[in-house]
Amino acid sequence: MTSPVSREPSIALIAAERCQSSCAYLKSASRFAKDCLPLIYWLNRIWMMARRGEVEGDPVAFAIKDRRSILVGGAMACIFAAALYGPAAAP
Repeated sequence: MTSPVSREPSIALIAAERCQSSCAYLKSASRFAKDCLPLIYWLNRIWMMARRGEVEGDPVAFAIKDRRSILVGGAMACIFAAALYGPAAAP
């Protein structure tokens, strides 16, 4: 039979590990939300413009010609490249 003192460090380590993994999940979820903001902005803008009748025909053809859509696409490409080739997150 082991003493209660020897079990305390293992319980503390388990609690610290659980806290660390849940904190990492929250950080990745908030980063995902921030990275998706340009896409959400662009989709909302296209939907609102289409509702007003300002987008005629194909929305992809409109996005290729629209200056803001090109800027948002560039921002999304930069975010994608940073996520792909940027420094890895610490474990």
